[in-house]
Amino acid sequence: MPALIILSLYSILILFYIITCFFIVYHLVNFSVHSSLKILNVSVFVFLAIGLLIYNVAIFFSIDWNSLVYKLIAY
Repeated sequence: MPALIILSLYSILILFYIITCFFIVYHLVNFSVHSSLKILNVSVFVFLAIGLLIYNVAIFFSIDWNSLVYKLIAY
């Protein structure tokens, strides 16, 4: 049960992360100082954002949340 609560909170956090990434990409595309660097800026940002997201999700799912929560409560 605690893992389900943590997973739902984490999914909300991921949703906000994705919305923020779209917001940043929109501003990189529309308000770029040099239009020639627009594609490079967006490519680098999207590549890094996806890499960080995959790394974060992998670490999140490697934790046994039920065991962690029960150990914290018992402590």
